[in-house]
Amino acid sequence: PNAYDRANGRTGSNLMVHGACSSSGCYSMTDAQIEQIYAFGRDAFQGGQTEFQIQAFPFRMTAANMARYRNDPNYEFWKMLKVGYDNFEVTKVPPKVDVCEKRYVFNQVAADGSTFNPTGACPATTQPDSLKSAINAYQSTYEAAFNGAVKASVPAPKPTIAGIKEASIVSDWSKRRARGERVPIEPPSLNPDGTVAETARMGRIDSPAGRKMAALDAEKAAKQKAEEQRLAAIEAAKAAKEAAKAQALAEKEAAKAQALAEKEAAKTAAEMPVATATAAPSDAAPAVETQAADAESTATRLKKKLLGMFGG
Repeated sequence: PNAYDRANGRTGSNLMVHGACSSSGCYSMTDAQIEQIYAFGRDAFQGGQTEFQIQAFPFRMTAANMARYRNDPNYEFWKMLKVGYDNFEVTKVPPKVDVCEKRYVFNQVAADGSTFNPTGACPATTQPDSLKSAINAYQSTYEAAFNGAVKASVPAPKPTIAGIKEASIVSDWSKRRARGERVPIEPPSLNPDGTVAETARMGRIDSPAGRKMAALDAEKAAKQKAEEQRLAAIEAAKAAKEAAKAQALAEKEAAKAQALAEKEAAKTAAEMPVATATAAPSDAAPAVETQAADAESTATRLKKKLLGMFGG
């Protein structure tokens, strides 16, 4: 706990800064952000520092955001923090932080011989004129923007953004990621309509757990592929057998049909009458007449012979 925590009876214990973007009470950053913070801390220690300052704010304390959240129960506390926020915005240097009367004071210099007592009255303080002028100018611009934002009918924030539900979703993502599973690169978030938003890019943490899970997934994928190939081969063999069976049946049916056709053709041929060729009428007439004349001549000769034999 820092001086402010102790003055207000707070332990400040177990309050950490870490990645994975999932937490219950800590300052949870994304992995990319914690890499930057880690690098700052590493360089500070290598440079001879034994500690470094962290400032935490609920959001970017712009005029629009402060106007939007002006009815929040924490607003007065945020206004106290905003003094330090404004000092940084003006100077771009982390402010000097002290505590007196159980509240934070920023960039204040105590009078000669005085000290800041976290639970005692604040001593008389001074501030460089240049800083005081810059802060006053910044504050004038801020006040105008704040009043404009109040009149702009900005939608009031909802009392909750289903934080517990979103924390549960992100917590599950964090657990799966820690186990080395493939998960979306960025943690999921909860949309205002209750749907979950996830990035399309998937990835796996580079850690012993991640590498082990990757190997298990690869082994599982290989087994699944081998099983799929085995089932495909079985299906192909079954299909080939069915095709051969169908072809043999078709050939048998075709031979049977051909034999039946040949039998029917032979039967039909046997039952057909013998056809006698006849000449055309124009050619037949002279032949008939010749045959008739020959028959008549033969009959006449036979008659004469008979008459001769019997005395006729």
